Amino acid sequence: MRTLFLSILLAIASIGRAAPERLVVVGGAVNEIVYALGAQDLLVGNCVSSYYPPEANRLPKVGYQRMLPAEGIISLNPDLVILTDKAGPPAVIRQLESTGVDILKLDAAESFDGVLENIRDIGVKLEKTDEAAALIATLKAEKAVLDAELASVENKPRVLFILTHGGAPQAGGKGTTADEIIALSGAENAVTEFQGYKPLSPEELIELKPDYILTSTTGVPAPGQHQNVLAIPGVALTPAGKNKKFIEMDSLLLLGFGPRVIEAATELHRSYE
Repeated sequence: MRTLFLSILLAIASIGRAAPERLVVVGGAVNEIVYALGAQDLLVGNCVSSYYPPEANRLPKVGYQRMLPAEGIISLNPDLVILTDKAGPPAVIRQLESTGVDILKLDAAESFDGVLENIRDIGVKLEKTDEAAALIATLKAEKAVLDAELASVENKPRVLFILTHGGAPQAGGKGTTADEIIALSGAENAVTEFQGYKPLSPEELIELKPDYILTSTTGVPAPGQHQNVLAIPGVALTPAGKNKKFIEMDSLLLLGFGPRVIEAATELHRSYE
């Protein structure tokens, strides 16, 4: 019901507006959806997290989505900016709104249904509703294949996601995209006692007893990444550490929750031995 209501509002809001010709997107998943809908020719800029597909890197970059400079976006003369609620700072978003540029603000997807909602809403805004419907149908078919594969799994592995970039290592708890992708892959998050991300003591890590430790990287995996994870105090004494059960995936694929979400869940599922 919410999805239908929002789509109707978007359709009404679009009446009287010319179709966009100069589009700036903020957020890697938003960028991927635009490409998946075949609307990439509208793009005049994107953010630094928009590195897939590879040709997206040829576009002018407007900065990091949480620290956007208004001038960098305005200088591209867009007639539409698509971003999520993770974009900021708020003062920059208000400045963009004050210029009169059309802005579509989405909730950053954190579930499979959230991905479908964003595809639908972007399709309406870009007048690509048929393409959006086809993409949604494809994703639902992919999920049905994965779900059938998961139906034969008897024992779900315990997976611990550790965020290893941007400061001290932190474990991904409930309510995170890491938790959601682990569930979609047919596994269990080893963390059940807290929400969000939190550093863990060696004793807490050992107590979680993960069968696998999952990490993310941007682009090509860093050499020696598994050794770096193994060096985190406590990891070597977990089942994952003892058996060298480490999985590393590209962060945009793994946590981006864009049109490759089922591809990510399938790849993760097939990484469990």
